Amino acid sequence: KISKAEVEISRILSLPREAIDPQSPPWPFAVLQLNPWDATLAAAQHAYRGLMLQLHPDRVGQLAGAAEAIERLRQAKADCERALAREVPPSTPSYLAAHLICSDPGKRRVRLDWAAPEELADPQQAPPVRSYVVAVFDPDYGKALTVAVLEPDYNEDLHRFVPIEELRSFVLAEEELQKMPGLFRQPSATVQVAAVNRSGQSPWATANVSLVNPALASQVDPSARKGESRPTKRRTVHALRPPPESKPTATEFEAQMRMHKGKGLRIWLAGQKRELLAVWLRARSWPSCGSRNELIERVAFVAEGGA
Repeated sequence: KISKAEVEISRILSLPREAIDPQSPPWPFAVLQLNPWDATLAAAQHAYRGLMLQLHPDRVGQLAGAAEAIERLRQAKADCERALAREVPPSTPSYLAAHLICSDPGKRRVRLDWAAPEELADPQQAPPVRSYVVAVFDPDYGKALTVAVLEPDYNEDLHRFVPIEELRSFVLAEEELQKMPGLFRQPSATVQVAAVNRSGQSPWATANVSLVNPALASQVDPSARKGESRPTKRRTVHALRPPPESKPTATEFEAQMRMHKGKGLRIWLAGQKRELLAVWLRARSWPSCGSRNELIERVAFVAEGGA
């Protein structure tokens, strides 16, 4: 027991309050050994209790450095709780760009690249980003649909953990989007990326990408290309701001919801209107009152087989 306490005391006292490595977690999260992208108030309190159990004076006595380590542990817990309690949704991802990297019919691939919200230049003040959501405008549905949720995780190809700071790109592959056949029939596509944390989702960053091989496009009559430029712009505007009459029906809502599971389902639900969540619950004889977050949890519970 004493040896474990000595290890923890040494670890806590050696952690710099100002992170040297920009990819390392902020000091209070490092003390509690928490990942800031998925930490919760409950997790912070649980980690604090576990460490205090090891460092309690009744266990370690007058062990050198114990009192200072306990004081830093208490400060770290307070800082974590304040940070988690005041968390607000992040800002829009920066510099979104999309490029066609393969134009072979049936195998087309579009690469998306973006940067973190600009506020992350000062990570101590910016809302944390815990995941990114990638969506594309599906002409068959008339709205953007989520195709990926990118979260920090272990990468088997790289043989290491990939933090949120490295999740800045994604490849849309035609072969993996068979459920959206209309997407690659368009001359261009609208792609969107949003940053997410526990408090909600950022506004969408939006980009338009040509799905036509530039070599083939150059063979098109110039007057035809000129005539097509305006409709392309109108499609981009509609993808970003869909007209009021394109609100999803209950059937569309159900179909889109079945495409998501786990955390991805809750992130997708967070982007839906409260009224639609309430209508879906009432149709299944479930209460539709409460806060928006309560409705999201209720819908997720029912959709995942809770009833």
